[in-house]
Amino acid sequence: MKVALIYPPTCDPTAPYLSVPMLTGYLRAHGVDILPIDANVEAYDRLLRRGALAELAQRLKRRLARLERKAALNHVEQLAYTALWQARDDARNVPGVIEDAVAVLRDRSGARFFDPVQYETAVTTVESALRLISAAFTPLSLDFTAYRTPFALLTIQEIEANAHPERNPFHAYFQELCASLAQEQVGLIGISIAFPGQSQPAYALAFMIRRQLPGVHITVGGPAITQILLRLKGTALTNALKPFHSAVLFEGEHALLDVIRGVERGEHPTGIIYGTHATDLSTLPAPDFEALPLEKYFAPALVLPYDPTRGCYWGKCAF
Repeated sequence: MKVALIYPPTCDPTAPYLSVPMLTGYLRAHGVDILPIDANVEAYDRLLRRGALAELAQRLKRRLARLERKAALNHVEQLAYTALWQARDDARNVPGVIEDAVAVLRDRSGARFFDPVQYETAVTTVESALRLISAAFTPLSLDFTAYRTPFALLTIQEIEANAHPERNPFHAYFQELCASLAQEQVGLIGISIAFPGQSQPAYALAFMIRRQLPGVHITVGGPAITQILLRLKGTALTNALKPFHSAVLFEGEHALLDVIRGVERGEHPTGIIYGTHATDLSTLPAPDFEALPLEKYFAPALVLPYDPTRGCYWGKCAF
């Protein structure tokens, strides 16, 4: 059985994060066929292009025009109008220059990246693009560390509403990803949520996978989702798990392998599955970055992260 491990948006796209490579190394060492996917960098690679931003600029203009045709605006509409109006310059200017800005950030020679003027211009352009994306999907606030809407994650109904194409800037990429997963004939998909900004996009992706690949087992894990699910019980926990068949809390290597073997045997693992609270890293294989899109990261040179330990040395801190 082929297993896909997905690192969802939105997060730092300058280097791969360790969660998927660590799990990939462990599972491949146990003979599991792994398809690692950094959906974070792939989604931003797709969004931060001239064509995609030009479409969002037109979307912004259409939303602004619809509001301007109204005789009066309620409070929510006034907030939307303000966001759209303030992003007009971004919509006009950024599509034509975004690809050059990304090229500066990926400049392998370093000549453009380390030039202060060109670097500052590139960063300013990317920030402008993120404002355009946010405004086009207002009330969304989006950057490389956060994904916020006014009532994000409060209820499962709001989570599902925010997964709708009209509210989700990653919808088109997620559709392409689901088509690729279907073509690869994966039997299990693991989604790693390391940071809070990944939570809503991860749910949106999981809901789409449930619709488009109904026979595929979806499990979720990672520090951010662990902290959420640990505090929920009863109906609240059931609702939080709605798009996922199972969730692996704490360290995932051994528990995820058990889930995979169970699905291979025709079993249907459900609910919370507890991993170990601590893992001796010396017993694990090295992280495996093979098959990740290493050329797409927004940095002038590839940087592979190294962590000598996990969590808090004294076992007391929340992380």
